[in-house]
Amino acid sequence: MPAPHKFTRSQLEQYYRRICLPGPRRIYDVCSLPPEEQLSYLGRLTKHQLLNVPFENLTLHYSWHRVIDVDPGHVFDKVINQPGRGGYCMENNSLFHVVLSSLGFDVYMVPARVRDSQTGVFDGLTHCLNIVTIGGARYTVDVGFGPNGTNRPCLFEADLVQDHILPGQMRLRHGLLPGTSERAGHVWFYEHRTAGDAEWVPMYCFVDVEILPADVRAMNWSPWLCTRTIFRKTIMCVLFTSADQVDENGELRGKTYSGPMPAADGEDHLNQTEEAGELDGVVIIIGNNMKWRRKGQKMMEKVFKDEGERLGALERYFGIVLSQRDRDAILGTATEIPRTQS
Repeated sequence: MPAPHKFTRSQLEQYYRRICLPGPRRIYDVCSLPPEEQLSYLGRLTKHQLLNVPFENLTLHYSWHRVIDVDPGHVFDKVINQPGRGGYCMENNSLFHVVLSSLGFDVYMVPARVRDSQTGVFDGLTHCLNIVTIGGARYTVDVGFGPNGTNRPCLFEADLVQDHILPGQMRLRHGLLPGTSERAGHVWFYEHRTAGDAEWVPMYCFVDVEILPADVRAMNWSPWLCTRTIFRKTIMCVLFTSADQVDENGELRGKTYSGPMPAADGEDHLNQTEEAGELDGVVIIIGNNMKWRRKGQKMMEKVFKDEGERLGALERYFGIVLSQRDRDAILGTATEIPRTQS
């Protein structure tokens, strides 16, 4: 079995610049930290990842090759060197897994089944997430699910209600997967609700069994190549937002960078000196529609009339700048927004 992939200090430095983590906050080995500081740093990394690396499937629509490669080295190159880019679950969570492992966290990945919101049926094993052990306690960490995924380390304890973006809440529940027998054993359900008096909605379920990079590669075939998956049918791009991204008029500021990330020995991009504020919203592009939700309220909604408007929103709100070749790759496909005839 090949040795686990690890990032070098230089690569970790590039990653920290990409997620806009202030220099004084950067740590390269957490092994000597007490548990409470390890947990605090895990939360900080999760927050900065979610604020700067989007959950997106643009490669399946805006590229000539349409290839999703979940090798950590490839994902690193994509996220670090392509302006504003991220990936879907197996890309973002694989990248984050190697970052955490390289820093000395006790971390492993597990497979999950996503619940179809329309039918209520749990799909095949097409999702994955990380589990981190700190001071004897375990936490689920998922930076690749979208707006209702965990937005911070979630304590691995059944039925414990934990804060999401308020007034939202999240919890883990242990139970039997519908359609399976008792001998199959119980699974863990991740559930979310929009407010304290709302109904719990299962998002996905997972089994507490470690998977390897080879498993992730095999699991990736379905979301990448199956024409029935939502990833092939619909463009999506999701990024969490914080209070310091809101201007004096209550409007969402755009991303201030649009070029490649700096080299490892360059100056920090954005020259950030203070840590980002707490997550309090999410900006979402689904197909030809964009929404910004903040603290449970819809703050903005826009319907794109053509490709130019969608590409402009990707650049303004996500910092994603696609090459002309990639922009042209969507032309004539089912997910292109045709120009409205006047």
